[in-house]
Amino acid sequence: MAVDLRRTMVGILKKYGHNIFLQRRINTDNSSIKEFGEVLERHTVRSRFPGSLAAVQNEGIEGVLHNADMIYYFKWDANPNEGDRIYEHYERNSIDVRVFTVGYALPMRGRGGRIDFWTVGAKREVVE
Repeated sequence: MAVDLRRTMVGILKKYGHNIFLQRRINTDNSSIKEFGEVLERHTVRSRFPGSLAAVQNEGIEGVLHNADMIYYFKWDANPNEGDRIYEHYERNSIDVRVFTVGYALPMRGRGGRIDFWTVGAKREVVE
């Protein structure tokens, strides 16, 4: 009997996940201007700092470099995109919110090519 990865991932997110807000980037003709939608979508995700094989890595002269500050795992139907924003409370019962920009969103596909979950790499936005 095959394992239903979607179902397994939903169980992991229910047990170990936490909520974040996703703000979709609006694609404009001018790619240098970043515009975002007004709606914040709540998603339950699992996150981790990169540093394992789960992180996308680049190998260069300097060695192995991670291109994300945080890795998120989203449910199969989230459909995150590069350039979207993630808002996350850093600590429970805190007003400190960290903002991340999605650098890549990779659909993790299972049997038959269906998307079972998303792996998202994001960089923290620096607020000036």
